[in-house]
Amino acid sequence: MGDVSLFKGKFAQHKRKLNIVKEERVGKRYPCPNFADYQASFEALRQALKTGSAVRSDVIRERSIEVGDCFVLQGLLCIVVAKNAENRQNKRSNYRLRIIFENGIESDMLQSSLSVALYRDELGRSIAFNDENARTAWLERQFGVRPEAKINGYLYVAQLQKAKTELSHYPHLYKIGFTRTKPELRIAECENDVAFLESAVKIVLDFAIPAPFEPHKLETLIHQFLQAQRLNIGLISKNGLAYQPNEWFAVPLQTIEFAVENILSGEIGKYRVDNTTGCVVEKR
Repeated sequence: MGDVSLFKGKFAQHKRKLNIVKEERVGKRYPCPNFADYQASFEALRQALKTGSAVRSDVIRERSIEVGDCFVLQGLLCIVVAKNAENRQNKRSNYRLRIIFENGIESDMLQSSLSVALYRDELGRSIAFNDENARTAWLERQFGVRPEAKINGYLYVAQLQKAKTELSHYPHLYKIGFTRTKPELRIAECENDVAFLESAVKIVLDFAIPAPFEPHKLETLIHQFLQAQRLNIGLISKNGLAYQPNEWFAVPLQTIEFAVENILSGEIGKYRVDNTTGCVVEKR
């Protein structure tokens, strides 16, 4: 969804890589720098398998992979601890995962790559808990997150796939909106929607907003915080009618991400946006 990480019992957004990742990049494997944080989780998972509260089951290839899901891949237990939207050059959605293996190695493979690897591995398995209460208890005890927490909606950040001529002088231009459905569904008709400047767009950031946060309120707060950077220009729609976009902002992507995270944490009052650079600075 959003894109939620599980760390030390805190609801935190995993820092997204803001550079565009080439679509063909395969996942890398390297030593996990904070593997000690996950050792207890693997011990608890092994115990759940031993007692029968969790079992190995066949992999369903087309299922969605979520944060907290556990698998056996190439004979090793692994846990998905982060899921982030991936910048793509086509419209096919995918996600970059952070996967921790029980041998202390981690990988950042794509969701689709993990699905294929599990399907091709004759011994590849999904770890399923016998009932949702057991899964909830394990995730909450290990990570401090309740998987059944209600998602109220999504805050998304969209970018034009190709700059419009009249907006080409803006080096950073993003639409910040909210939706009750998946962001990918919200932009499905973007080329016929003046909210998206009747242009092809891509989602570059999205945040799943859990209760009690309201995505519409979060949208309002970030719009207020970035008010001075709001796009102020009149455009003509395809049907010849004039309109003025009100959800587009000329500001670096890092500024938007920082603002969202600090609104959620309640720390945003300490900061302001520098009107020259568009970057966030501390108030004096």
